[in-house]
Amino acid sequence: MKPGPLLIDISPKRKPVPVAVPTLLVALEPWHRVFLRNLRDLLWRRRKAPLELVSRPASFWEDVFVPTRLPWRRFVQSVVVHLMVIAGLWGWTRLAPYLWPQRPQMVQRNVFHVSDVVYYDASEYLAPLNTGGTQAPLPRKANRSMRNSRSFRYRLKRTIVRRRLLRRQS
Repeated sequence: MKPGPLLIDISPKRKPVPVAVPTLLVALEPWHRVFLRNLRDLLWRRRKAPLELVSRPASFWEDVFVPTRLPWRRFVQSVVVHLMVIAGLWGWTRLAPYLWPQRPQMVQRNVFHVSDVVYYDASEYLAPLNTGGTQAPLPRKANRSMRNSRSFRYRLKRTIVRRRLLRRQS
């Protein structure tokens, strides 16, 4: 018991005993030592130390090992019940859609169909196109340097396109 009401404990205290810091990581042996030791143990078998017995031999208990057979009847019963459950589940999946109504299934309609397209002939709403002449002038023959130029090829294409348009209109 402490004498009197003291605010500060002045009794002699023990010094704490230092505790060793735990090592959480285990230091492993170098891999080559472990490999060579395993190889040596594999190739050269050591003699095992003789077994030290500390008790005297006793008589063997004959009744420890009771002869029992495998429960074949229960195995067969388990297989039959499992097959019945599997067949019942399979039958239920085939029969269930006919017993309960199904959720309505969403069927997406095609947005565009070929029969929705309406074709109009241009002559119904446009006057005939007048190009100013009945026939396009024939291109004149050009020399080789002129045939390779871009402007020549452009004029040639334009002339071909005009002829095709005139043929379609007539």
